[in-house]
Amino acid sequence: ERPVTSDSTDFASDGTTVTGSSHSEFKYSSYLADGVTPSPDSVMTEVDSVTLNADGSVVSYTETNFTGPKNKERPVHSKAWASGGMAKNPDGTWSRVPTGTIKSESIFIYASDNPDAPMTQVISLSYDKDGNLESYSETGFTGPKGKERPTHSFTWDKGQIIQQADGTWTANHDGAVLKSESVFAYASTNPDAPMTQVASLN
Repeated sequence: ERPVTSDSTDFASDGTTVTGSSHSEFKYSSYLADGVTPSPDSVMTEVDSVTLNADGSVVSYTETNFTGPKNKERPVHSKAWASGGMAKNPDGTWSRVPTGTIKSESIFIYASDNPDAPMTQVISLSYDKDGNLESYSETGFTGPKGKERPTHSFTWDKGQIIQQADGTWTANHDGAVLKSESVFAYASTNPDAPMTQVASLN
């Protein structure tokens, strides 16, 4: 069986006071005749999630696109908004609602098309409370799949992420001004070794 929805509740240290909750909906490449149950061989293509405060107000809403064969799907693009996306109805069901102000956007880059290849870079855009672009960053990673760790990061004052006609995403920071740079050092090349230093320039 493939998950269709997922719900969780966060509690304070007393174990009874609710501090927040989340709801996720999973989308697939194909479904059975009922239009709800994913086909046995379908692949997960998107996960939409909303995170709520204890009072039900939205913390953030995200949509993440995936690619790859069944059980090896990996994220390729993600967007987050400050509000909207999904709302809980009085009967406990969920409805789709317009999204609010965008908070961030990211694309994930891998060493190859092989679904077992590690992630090598994350490119992200962040926005202010009014939806205006604040910064564009590129973070490089090293290590085997599942144990990738950051090695360097650059942040510029502007940039863009563009979806191509074939559905893939590209990014650039043409004409942007470099704002900061960071390098991450580790105790050894062992992917389990701890981080020992972060050197940053602003």
